[in-house]
Amino acid sequence: MLHLHLHKNPFDLMHFLSTLQTPFARRSFAVALLGGSTLAPGLWAQEDDEIYELSPFIVDVSGDRGYTATASLAGGRLATALRDTAASVTVMTEAFIRDVGATNFIEAARWAPNAVPQTEVRGQDLYNDYQVSFRSLGGRYQTRNFFRWYINSDGFSTDRIDFSRGPNGLVFGDSGSGGIANINSKRAHRDNFGEVLLQWSSFGGFRVTADANYEVSETVQVRVAGVLQRFDDWRDVGKNDREGLFATVTIRPNERSTIRLEGEWGDMHRLITFGMLDNFSQWDGVTTNPGFIPPGEVPPTLQRQGQTQLVFNAGRPDLGLVDFQGFANTAGNFRQLLPEAQPGLPASAVIPSHKESLQAPSAGVYNDYITVSAFWEHRITDNLFLEVAANYQKQTRDARRWFFDAWTIDVNETLPGGQPNPYLGEAYGQARLWTDQQTNEVIDYRASLAYLLESDLTDHRFLVSAGQRKDRFSIDWYEWVRTNGPNPQLVGNNEQSLPANRIFVRRYASDRSLDVALPPSFDPVSGIEAREAHTRAFVSEKPVAYVQTAAVGQWLPSRALHTMLGARRDFYRERTNRGLEERAPVTREIISTGSTTTVDKQNVTSLNGSAVYHFTRSFSAFAGYSESFDAGNVAIGIDGRGLPSLESKGIEGGFKLFLFDERVSGTVTYYRNEEENNRIGGEAANINRIWSALEQDNLQVDNYQDRVSFRGTGWELDFTANPTPNWRLLFNIAFPETKQTGGFADTRAYVAANRAAWESQIAELEASEDLSDRLRGDLARNSLQAIDGRIGGFAEGRRIDETFRYTANIFSRYFFRDGPLDGFSIGGGANIRGARTVGNRPGDPFDYVFASGYTLFTLVAGYERELGSGLLSLQLNVSNLFDKEIVRPYRFGNYVLDGQTFFVPDRFNVQDPRRFLVTASYRF
Repeated sequence: MLHLHLHKNPFDLMHFLSTLQTPFARRSFAVALLGGSTLAPGLWAQEDDEIYELSPFIVDVSGDRGYTATASLAGGRLATALRDTAASVTVMTEAFIRDVGATNFIEAARWAPNAVPQTEVRGQDLYNDYQVSFRSLGGRYQTRNFFRWYINSDGFSTDRIDFSRGPNGLVFGDSGSGGIANINSKRAHRDNFGEVLLQWSSFGGFRVTADANYEVSETVQVRVAGVLQRFDDWRDVGKNDREGLFATVTIRPNERSTIRLEGEWGDMHRLITFGMLDNFSQWDGVTTNPGFIPPGEVPPTLQRQGQTQLVFNAGRPDLGLVDFQGFANTAGNFRQLLPEAQPGLPASAVIPSHKESLQAPSAGVYNDYITVSAFWEHRITDNLFLEVAANYQKQTRDARRWFFDAWTIDVNETLPGGQPNPYLGEAYGQARLWTDQQTNEVIDYRASLAYLLESDLTDHRFLVSAGQRKDRFSIDWYEWVRTNGPNPQLVGNNEQSLPANRIFVRRYASDRSLDVALPPSFDPVSGIEAREAHTRAFVSEKPVAYVQTAAVGQWLPSRALHTMLGARRDFYRERTNRGLEERAPVTREIISTGSTTTVDKQNVTSLNGSAVYHFTRSFSAFAGYSESFDAGNVAIGIDGRGLPSLESKGIEGGFKLFLFDERVSGTVTYYRNEEENNRIGGEAANINRIWSALEQDNLQVDNYQDRVSFRGTGWELDFTANPTPNWRLLFNIAFPETKQTGGFADTRAYVAANRAAWESQIAELEASEDLSDRLRGDLARNSLQAIDGRIGGFAEGRRIDETFRYTANIFSRYFFRDGPLDGFSIGGGANIRGARTVGNRPGDPFDYVFASGYTLFTLVAGYERELGSGLLSLQLNVSNLFDKEIVRPYRFGNYVLDGQTFFVPDRFNVQDPRRFLVTASYRF
């Protein structure tokens, strides 16, 4: 059994309160007290120094050393030593997170085994900046304190991170087959301390964090932390700003109960710059356009703007809204431009550098959030424990999708009004003013009972838990449009603005220092009226309730055999208003989100079981089976009913090693995972064209999604070590393999059921003497061939894109504790990525195209010494140490140049260049 022996602290609560002399101090303390909590450090002793057993819902981190953790809840929601856990769990300690210089979850996750942040593959993302792909099987959300979490957590409030790979429904409920991470927030404890940390980045900008823990009394501890970040990006105008406050309090009202509260508020602004796209390579570099172009008289290598194009120039607002219909544009193929020439593009189609951007300073994502959690742990009897926990989270994302990323050259000698064009020959980017406003609101609560049973031959812990989560997601789309045009309909059938009423904002290279100026509500120059119209809306609600049970046992007199058996039952229903919005009859703007469609209630059972056998203190074998599910987004099948949830299952096994008195620990794992019912786009458009051509519109189907399954196998090695008190080491490597199976099962069945009737009627139409009948027959035949082509193009067993041949990470740091180098430390490491599947060459789904692998080296150096009553630490982290330019494609396409077709990359991700991060901290 694990016990904790703590002594009474003589701190007097009344004395502390008496020090709060000012109203501001008293209010600040009240806010801190009411704002927070975290995972408590344990059950504390009374005045008589009685020894208490730790709650099974609490992980004792006192045994963590350097990069090596001793226990986790990620094996089955009960605190279990990692050596006794069969699940693939890697704990990233606070010491490691600090050593690598990670300031947030994504920066830390790139060091986890068989895990790659999605931003490392595809670059920056407006929305999914918190997603990590485990085992090359895709990325989803994470959890925080085992509650659903949609934020890229910051280090200022993070204690440690548990990375759990494979399905693990017993712990996380609805999760993917690859894995999931749990972020553990900071907690209040008995040590009084304060810390201030300052950071400077060579890209520009700074970061300040503060953290303070205070023992108010023997029964109350408070901790508060804050962050202010103003980091620039290495790309032009890019930035990553953040500010936040975190507070936590732990209260022990009596000897058997612990109450913990925590709260966090945060506000982020990420200005994202994307790669510049080619919209000029078809121009000869010489030809210009003198003025309005009559139809059919387009100058060579130029294009004529055929439709209305209302443009507002941010650098010349005095020109008002100008219609460029009938004027010239350059054109390209919209491949991403690089500083060097590429196949399929003229040699002149390059940009000065990867830093190049025409993005506006106010664009990007504004993301704010708040979360409040409460935990009550109570020891009912000596062997029976209760935990009740609840969490509320709300986040909003205001994504200003102003993408000025198409590099175009202005070739018009005059403006539509006839005046000379001051921007002739200059590059510009042009964007529609779209704004997406997203809101996630989650209410999550659970109650758990754990019973501890001991005997001569066995020790057991039994868990019964129940909970519920209400998860509401909404998104609204807005766009600036003309409101007094000839066509009063502002929104088209595709739920986007009507082309004739669209308003574009243009940014020229010479005006890139200026921000976007919104078009006026009334333009006196043109007489055009404009406003932001609500074009689309979507709401999804996913209430989930569950019950689960688990039994963790230690068997034999030696306790060498450890087992875990568990089952979980989830009950969930999805509701959405997709396609049911109420719209204005004339403008077709959104008036309200309308009614909702409820997808059938679904019940899912997840089974989990595992065993670990310790042959010696140094060598163990383990094996396990696990299941989970993921409700996913609302999806309607071809029969009009909701698609079943994504269901995952997996097996894994291997060996655990504990060497040199457990200063070195590691696992070798083989796994097989499968995820069924993944969504894939259906063929509603072609099916409906067939029914329409056959004049049977009553049989048309609504837009639907079909299903596909993913499978993954592989090997993982994961080692952490503290060989000496001064030396820390981490190493992991993984070899994932994936494939897709069972694609388009519903569409195949539907086509098979209707093919005979379709073929017969199409043949009759094709044989008709009526031209309109034959045309309808051709339309139906082409649509059927398109369906057959898409179904036939699905290759059973094909490798899933974005699968790495291997991934590996290594990091080490050594601290000098005496001699002339006393106080200094040095270390470094590398993120190693093998080749990654990007796609396949046309005509052969198994002729894969790979993005080549790369290695990013990092260096860390530090110095610390006592200064006054505290400890001063200085640290330098250098990422991409050798400043290697790493440009890797993530998409390919076919492009024609001078009559020759090229199959080449068209989108790239550029890894960050070398960065120096200087950290100075003072702990007192």
